[in-house]
Amino acid sequence: MKSSFKKRLREALKGILNEIEIKFLPSGFQQIGTIVILNLKNQLWNRKDVIAEAVQNIVSNCDAVCLNKGAIYSQFRTPQIELVIGESTETIHKEHGTLYKLDVSKIMFAKGNINERKRYPKLVKNEIIFDFFSGVGYFCLNIARLANPKRIYAFEMNPIAYHYLVENIKINKVSDKIKPILGDCKTEALKIKEKADRIIMGLLPSPKDALPTAFQVINPKKSIIHYEGLLNDSDPPEKLLEDVSIIGKEFNKKTKLEHVEFIKSYRPHVNHVCLDILVN
Repeated sequence: MKSSFKKRLREALKGILNEIEIKFLPSGFQQIGTIVILNLKNQLWNRKDVIAEAVQNIVSNCDAVCLNKGAIYSQFRTPQIELVIGESTETIHKEHGTLYKLDVSKIMFAKGNINERKRYPKLVKNEIIFDFFSGVGYFCLNIARLANPKRIYAFEMNPIAYHYLVENIKINKVSDKIKPILGDCKTEALKIKEKADRIIMGLLPSPKDALPTAFQVINPKKSIIHYEGLLNDSDPPEKLLEDVSIIGKEFNKKTKLEHVEFIKSYRPHVNHVCLDILVN
């Protein structure tokens, strides 16, 4: 797909860009819903309009083309996205039959976590779930649609992400299964009377500061914590597990590593993983 895109883009811009500019053209793109996001070399930023127009003609189901201008920033992981062609940066992305409405200029959507979003529903059986960093509903929507949770408490402190979380719960028709909560999970989760059979802690860097809350709200008999983090190629998973085990001991909880899920390569020799940890 990438080689075909690059070839077609070069052909479309031949005679419009010079030979040096042609060499700097991207080999691929990211598409979220009907919006294409491009990473362009700095040398091509002044040619972004003609490149965006060519991309829109090449890529199917494309209503807008945006330029990624830098790394995410702020505690809410806000993207640096510029709309180059099109009318809006808001879209609806469909994945595994689940609909995710969001604004790509305000909310990050990690397409690389697609398998993790698919995996969770297979694990859930009539459980109470706390989704600590819910975002627009990355994990909880799929669980609510494809599994049979007793109830999901979805915590989100970013008001913009929370707005889309509420909308996504409605458009996916899972209002009876998910209760959205605006605020910091570290304090809001402590207000819930029910205890969690499963806690999803899907955030990078690893949310160590939320572990004390997790151990206070889990089902005292048995529960699972999904804890995400980064590991070097040479690191054993126990290195990441130690974060959880140390806090667990403070609350007289035993932890056992049940499974290590490779999510994606984060950078050379560093991997994004999720630990499935049994707590009792």
